[in-house]
Amino acid sequence: GNIPQAYRDYIWHDITGHTSYKETTVSAIADGSLFDLPYGKLRGALGVEARWMKINDVPSEEMQNGNIYNFSSSGITRGKDNVKEIFGELEAPLLAGLPGVEELTLNLSGRYTDYDSYGSNTTYKLGLNYVPVLSRAGAEWTGARGHVQHTLLQRRHTLVDSVVYACGSLVMTD
Repeated sequence: GNIPQAYRDYIWHDITGHTSYKETTVSAIADGSLFDLPYGKLRGALGVEARWMKINDVPSEEMQNGNIYNFSSSGITRGKDNVKEIFGELEAPLLAGLPGVEELTLNLSGRYTDYDSYGSNTTYKLGLNYVPVLSRAGAEWTGARGHVQHTLLQRRHTLVDSVVYACGSLVMTD
C-alpha cells in the first residue's frame, strides 16, 4: 500500500533517551605464601575495596508514557550508592603426590560488604579441590609424563588436524 507521508512522520521518528553512569573504584589486595605446610605452602590474600556509584537514566518521553509497541514503560532512574568491602582467602594444601591423590586443597574465603542503600552482609565459601591420580607410568617408562593434553601442547601449539589415540579407563578417555 501507499502510506501517507504525514502518517509515516507521526509513527516513525527517532526516540532517544539519555543515561549517565559514573563509578569510581579504589581497591588494595595483598597476597602470598604465609608458611610451609607438610604438602605445600599455605597461601593467603586480604583485600579492601570501596566503590562510589551514581546514575541518571532518562528514557525518551515515549518510553516513559508506554507509547512504544511491544516495550514496557520505563521511568526515570536516578540515584547513588556507595559500598565498602573487606575480603580474605586462605588456600591450604592438605595432601599431594599420594596414591590416589594428586592434590587435595582446602579453600576458605569470606567477604564483608556494606552498602549505604541497604546495609551490610557477609558471604563465605568453604571448598575442597580434589585431583585424583588415575594412573602412573611404571619405572621403566621413558616417554613423556604428565597430563596428555599438556604433553601434546608442549610439542605442538595446536591440536588442529591432530589425531589423538587415548587409552586407559573410561574415566580417563571419555
